[in-house]
Amino acid sequence: AAGLARHNAKRGKVILSGTINKAITLQGLGVSKGARAAITAAGGKVED
Repeated sequence: AAGLARHNAKRGKVILSGTINKAITLQGLGVSKGARAAITAAGGKVED
């Protein structure tokens, strides 16, 4: 979703807070175990 992080942010971490309804791909961010499980369950992927 656009606007969630500042353009000049150097680091970030995704933490599960709710549900994920469509497949997304995350790259270069830290991801909690719960968020990783929800992303992959929705058909998405997390690239380290």
